[in-house]
Amino acid sequence: MNYAVSFLYQSDEFEISVGTNHVFEAQNREEAMKKAATLQKLSDYFSPYYTKTEGDIVFDVMENNYFDQVFVFEYTFYDETKGDYLTVDVGDGKVLSPVMNPACYVKLDRSAFLQCFKEHYPDKEVVTFGSLSYGVEETSAKRR
Repeated sequence: MNYAVSFLYQSDEFEISVGTNHVFEAQNREEAMKKAATLQKLSDYFSPYYTKTEGDIVFDVMENNYFDQVFVFEYTFYDETKGDYLTVDVGDGKVLSPVMNPACYVKLDRSAFLQCFKEHYPDKEVVTFGSLSYGVEETSAKRR
């Protein structure tokens, strides 16, 4: 099966899932995650940010031997009106609080996401995204 590494980026309540056209083979998801651990460095070659001038999320991409395309494939907004923050018992009388509630994550299409983003940051010319995590996505794309 073919897989691609995916990256999750965040700015406040806004998250974007980012992919590249670097594709690799693995027998299953577990093996793909092991390979992805060595490929997480791919994110060193690009930086996503929103620019008011373009009204969109753009990428600065450094030349590399792995990929030549970077794209957002999922847009998510954390809507606090959808539920309360959680408290998680981690044992030994210790708790984590507040913990984000999965019920509050709302997937948006690109247009709705950008509209919410513009309303949230009306006075910002540029907004950067911070890297949160990486994962893998099965893909029908072929290796380059």
